[in-house]
Amino acid sequence: MNDRVVCMARVQARSTLAQRSPAVVIATADRRHAFETAYAASDADLLQSFIVGTGIRANSPLLRRSIPQNLRRRLDRYSFSSELIEPQLCKILLAKVIRRTPGIEGTRLKQAVWLLAERRFDAVASQSPSCRCEIFHSFGGFALGSQAVAKSFGATVLNDVFEIHPSDMSRLAGEEAERYEVMTRRVMSPEQALLDERKILAAQAADVILVGLDGVKRSWVGHGIDPQKVVVIPYGAAPHPIRAGEGSESSGTLARKASFHILHVGLLAWYKGLPRLLEAYESACQPDWRLTIVGREHPPWGPFLRSWIERLPNVTWISHLPPSELGALYATADVFAFPSLVGGLGLVTYEAMAAGAATVVSDGDAVIVDREHGLVSGVRPESIAAALTELYENPELKNEISHAGRERASEYGWPRYRRHLQALYRNLLDERASVAP
Repeated sequence: MNDRVVCMARVQARSTLAQRSPAVVIATADRRHAFETAYAASDADLLQSFIVGTGIRANSPLLRRSIPQNLRRRLDRYSFSSELIEPQLCKILLAKVIRRTPGIEGTRLKQAVWLLAERRFDAVASQSPSCRCEIFHSFGGFALGSQAVAKSFGATVLNDVFEIHPSDMSRLAGEEAERYEVMTRRVMSPEQALLDERKILAAQAADVILVGLDGVKRSWVGHGIDPQKVVVIPYGAAPHPIRAGEGSESSGTLARKASFHILHVGLLAWYKGLPRLLEAYESACQPDWRLTIVGREHPPWGPFLRSWIERLPNVTWISHLPPSELGALYATADVFAFPSLVGGLGLVTYEAMAAGAATVVSDGDAVIVDREHGLVSGVRPESIAAALTELYENPELKNEISHAGRERASEYGWPRYRRHLQALYRNLLDERASVAP
């Protein structure tokens, strides 16, 4: 195996391949809920192999230091029966290049580097003996070739899709750029087109598509995917830790000053609805309102949104917060506003609900019932402004939604996600057994 091609770790499960009790192979070049997915399969004694884009050997401090701290924490959190880890550092080093190079975010260079990493990961995964399995669980377009190899050996392919269809994403990006007169590339780069093509081909070739939101399902069905093969299992979230006496200076200041604190967590970009939120805030803002935005800049929207933020009263932008400080900030918020244009919920919404913030979202999807667990505003700035104003003027409603939202978030933790995923795996295995000769 080529040490330079990709950062791949294959974690073997408790039973051996010959025993055929483990039946699930999971392949991804690192996605947040991939570790929850692998843990679900391992906990059910179904995990045959976990092929993942990390550069980690359990007993190697040098290699552990080579990966990001947040990824290291994820690996430490789960107790897989690790008998074999094959570190290849290319993927993680490429990710570090993207993360640490100023100005690379949102550029063709990032897309080219990511495409290279994705293809190299797939090339190595395709050669793995683990492609001989019963269920091959791929993520996005990361394992397009290796899922085809697994399918040629008779595996059932499950493709995890976490975003709306690329065509819808591209259309919405153009509409938002035109609405706010933000200069963007008019023609999609060849690199992005290839990344999108891999996602589409992987979903089309899969036997089952797994999504976290009804809105994502509707988007793909709208582009010809059979609705019968799409399964919706809402993601989970774990509340951020808040330690006594810990929290950012910015969050503490906000807690003292703000009588009505609105929070938004997400990149400075269009797709989580930040421009719509700023427009709503500008039109409805009261003297005692405060808005906090946490998220990195994302070209070409970052400079435009920063300039807008600087013109608005009582708005604070924080590029990044560690988990404990973000948890403290969630706890100071009266309202968490997330008017996403590409699916109404994100993991941050669950986290804010768990911390007791009343939520304003564009689409409650399968989780938030309007006026019970949050306010569903849609994406029109006037409607977002009306929802914020209603929660400001009606503290009793805000408190009711806060309490109900906290209870709702507790129902959608990662343990629930794992249980539903394990049930899906078993159903697929039962179907295979029923048609076996």
